[in-house]
Amino acid sequence: MKNILLTTIVLFSSMMIFGQEEEETIKSPFKNLKYGVQFTEEIELPNKYTVLNSIKLIKLRDKYRKEYYQTDATDDDAMWDLDNIRNLQFKPKSDLKYTVTVLPLKPNSFYKLEISYYGIDNIISIIRMIHDEGKTNWTTEEKKWMQQYNILNTKYEDLMLTYSPRKKDVVKYKLALNVFDLNSLDEPSKLKLVNLTKSSFPNLSFPDIRYTKTSLDETILLYAKYIKSITTELEDENLVMFESYFRCIDYYGIYNLYEQYFKGYFESNKFNSVDYIAYFKESVAFESNKYKGEMEPNYLLIIKNEIKKEQEKISTFPINFATAYKNAIVPDFGYVVFDNFSNNFRGGSPFVGVNISFSPSNKDVPLQISNLDFWQRTAFHTGIILNSITEGKKREDLFSTNSLLIGISYKVFNHAYRINFGGIVYKKIDTISGDKSFAITPYVGVSIDIEIKKWLSEFFPTLK
Repeated sequence: MKNILLTTIVLFSSMMIFGQEEEETIKSPFKNLKYGVQFTEEIELPNKYTVLNSIKLIKLRDKYRKEYYQTDATDDDAMWDLDNIRNLQFKPKSDLKYTVTVLPLKPNSFYKLEISYYGIDNIISIIRMIHDEGKTNWTTEEKKWMQQYNILNTKYEDLMLTYSPRKKDVVKYKLALNVFDLNSLDEPSKLKLVNLTKSSFPNLSFPDIRYTKTSLDETILLYAKYIKSITTELEDENLVMFESYFRCIDYYGIYNLYEQYFKGYFESNKFNSVDYIAYFKESVAFESNKYKGEMEPNYLLIIKNEIKKEQEKISTFPINFATAYKNAIVPDFGYVVFDNFSNNFRGGSPFVGVNISFSPSNKDVPLQISNLDFWQRTAFHTGIILNSITEGKKREDLFSTNSLLIGISYKVFNHAYRINFGGIVYKKIDTISGDKSFAITPYVGVSIDIEIKKWLSEFFPTLK
């Protein structure tokens, strides 16, 4: 029972520390995916300080569709068309919502939506938190950005974001120590030493500082004696010794980075994550150049860490049979002319038919601005002519008064109109024996979507 209780306490503590990170997921809007048409959706961020980096759409190669559907092999890069990744455009609508523009997609395809972003456990986001909260009363009241900075320090292990002084600061401090006899200090002198050390290394002013001796003042005295005892030029190992005496988070360093580069930027620019990330990287690179020959502050180093990624599988396959039928089978009516180039068998006839698409297309998008391939424009076409072609003992209709059309159709001008090519199947009669056999005569025609006929009948009631 005692072990169970202990385990529960540990788990609860972990949730309190890292709960924000675990809950930090982006709500994707891509549920009812359309194809063939440009559309926009809204994406919702888990909090104000999440910074979107990119939204990419990657298409599955068509030859892997069946395997992918059966096995869900999402990690095999060879299955994805990585040479034609789409970077989707997104714009801020509010602190938590962005609008995402999706360019026309192919029908009957699988896609992988990849969202990359910087979460609140990142310097990029903490800088934004600093702008909102600032440093007012920060030595007595821990700000939320300071709490998150501590969580980040824990994530990257102890000392990652602790303060390590620059060489010029320690040299200046060493010179200031010349006025002190560190082996014989009265109380006023001790106070002056403490104040000098805190002003030289401002991060020592925060209450969460840890020190090696029983009191901060005692540790300051020991550190001052160590620095004053150095008789040669200061080396890197002398600088890092600071963390052997004090362990304090570098709040001043990160705040100064904000104040120098980002305060004015936020005040004069409407926030846009793409612009902000570009400006952030440029500013950090500029700041890093100042440390040539010196150790960079840790907060500059961990900025180069990985960003978070979330993936969602989406599809433009029809969600049910009725939808698939509507997209793939289109009734039409029209007129064909035919000629078998012999025995004066030629003529014309209205017809009703149906187009069975090789690949569906979105009829809600005008053909002029659609990016349809050959197979989306082309369909298998069949139907019956409405005029009889029976003639004495020469030929008769395939059915009682109608004959069959078999061919292909091709969309022209818009989704409603097609040109048709193929053959009329009828029965040919041998003039000598009277035997009947199937025969085909070529035709060419034009047709219109049957839905247009229904619409026209509202204006022309006699149109049947």
